[in-house]
Parts: sequence; C-alpha cells; structure tokens
Amino acid sequence: MTAPHLLLVLIPTTALTFLFSWLQKLAGVPLSFEVRYWTSFPIAFVVSIVVAWPLARIFRVPPLMIFSGPCPDCRRRPPGWWAAPGTGDKLTLQCGNCGERVELWLKKPSQPSDAGFAVPSYALRAPKFLGLWRRIDMEPPQRKRHG
Repeated sequence: MTAPHLLLVLIPTTALTFLFSWLQKLAGVPLSFEVRYWTSFPIAFVVSIVVAWPLARIFRVPPLMIFSGPCPDCRRRPPGWWAAPGTGDKLTLQCGNCGERVELWLKKPSQPSDAGFAVPSYALRAPKFLGLWRRIDMEPPQRKRHG
C-alpha cells in the first residue's frame, strides 16, 4: 500500500463523513456531533472505496494489489507484481516469484480480440480499487460426448 492509495481512500472518507454528519444535523437528528460523525463513518468508508477507483484512474494510480490472485504459472501468491509500462487500459505485470507475465485490464476489453491472449489476461472486478481479478482468456469448458 502506498501513500496515494491511502490518500485516495482517506480524503473522500473524511469529506463524506463530515458531509453525512452535516446532513444528519439538517435532517434534525438529535445526536451530538461525535455520535453523528461515528455513525456516518462506516457509510462514508464504503462509498469512498467505490469512489476511489475513478479517482485512481484520473490520477493514474494502479489498483491496490493486496487481493490479487495467484500467479497462473507457479500457482502461488507472489510477494509483489512488477509492472511494465503499458497502455492506459491495461498493465503488463510480472510475477515476483517466477517471472510469468500477465495482462491486467483496467477496464473491460471492448472486444474479445482486444485481449490478445498471448499471455494470461485478467480484468478487474468490483470493487476495482482493491485489485480483485477475474480471468478473461479461458476457453469455455468442453462438454464430454457420450457415445
């Protein structure tokens, strides 16, 4: 986790917590500021995780890789992924254990042909900021024929 990742969550969380506390006051909730603040915090935190991805894309901050999947080659979760320069829509990552390369699409490929499938390809799934992956280059399972 880097400072930009923390800031992309902390700044919106703080701003939204104050906003929600103020809205509760306008709605006439008869609680102290501290109670309104702490009741608003969980909601603001969840909303900020959702808002963090569009902000990360604007500031070109890669997804938080804390929940990334295992390497498709060595089948282990590496201590880190090395990123090679790529287009704005995808990252080329290299496993920190075995060196296997994978493509991580930051947005959904517009066509299946966009993902070349020369290397294993993954796309982010919600919440994208956390770096959750799903594989997109696997062929559908073959049906067994009887007879």
